[in-house]
Amino acid sequence: MAAYRNSQSTNWLARAIGLSMLAAFAIAAFEANGSGVISLAEAAELGSGQFAERLDHEIRFGIVEIAATLATATGFIVLLKPIHAGLAIVGGALRALPAGFAAFGAYKFSTMKTTLGNAPGDAMPKEDLSAAAEQVSALNFDTFHWGLITASVGAAIGYALFFHGRMIPRVISGYGLLASLGACIGASAIYLAPGLSDLMFPAYAIANAVAYFSLMLWLLIRGVDTSYWNGLQAD
Repeated sequence: MAAYRNSQSTNWLARAIGLSMLAAFAIAAFEANGSGVISLAEAAELGSGQFAERLDHEIRFGIVEIAATLATATGFIVLLKPIHAGLAIVGGALRALPAGFAAFGAYKFSTMKTTLGNAPGDAMPKEDLSAAAEQVSALNFDTFHWGLITASVGAAIGYALFFHGRMIPRVISGYGLLASLGACIGASAIYLAPGLSDLMFPAYAIANAVAYFSLMLWLLIRGVDTSYWNGLQAD
């Protein structure tokens, strides 16, 4: 445990993290909206050429998502390391795991695109394309929820460190800790107890979104307060 030596640079780092969180949200919102992009099922109906273009979109989105996720995770590690280096690294690594899942998805989509390109006559039957579209959708579903589970545990660790260091209002960090644990339980229940997941949704998703936006806006607008932690270390 160590003190924060430069409060101004720490605040700039906090705001940079808030900005990367905003970018990650904007990327996810754009993908969910799907503006100007046909669905996987529609692309499969239009043929291998359109389906390959749709896979390109998935790959590009995955690359941008990886960059935003890694930037946010690294920022939290650096920001929270003085409070507890080990927990900050573990929490940041868990936040970064969704980038690994996204990279795996991008690799699988790239392999699928290569298979399309190697198909005889550069065309695949629509039945095969529809099956491939279902595989892409299933993989996106799994990588999203696996990422949500690991990121929620990492976020819970981060909120606990914020709470301990009193760098942000404890009402935000305390609520964020509970919301993150709820998101982890809700996303895990999809695989372990679907009935429980149905009962918890969309409450856990809304609670987690409120926690995310609260932290993001606080970091962007107010930054962090290191005075309590530095005073504790001085004592």
